[in-house]
Amino acid sequence: RELSNLPDFLEHGGEACEEAVLLVVKDCYEDMKYALHKLVVNCSAGSDPDPMSRDGIPNRLLQKVLRELGVIDLCIDVVRLPFQKGVNLDGLAGSGDQFRRLI
Repeated sequence: RELSNLPDFLEHGGEACEEAVLLVVKDCYEDMKYALHKLVVNCSAGSDPDPMSRDGIPNRLLQKVLRELGVIDLCIDVVRLPFQKGVNLDGLAGSGDQFRRLI
């Protein structure tokens, strides 16, 4: 399922819409986390595999290619989409450990 095809919680209201969005987010969470981790790690040269603390020389060629392909904008859109559909941070904080770590 695609998040963009889900009903907009802000327009339709109700917990069922928000739960439908959260269900898709939960289904995609590990795959998205893995993909974003790989993107961050491969955009620089360094020995730290943790994308949150990585500090290294930028991989300018890969960064340029990703920018030209629109990958950076796509990543931002994917992360932003659940919130555009009406899911709020308070709802995520109570919905499981995987989200609580992010907030």
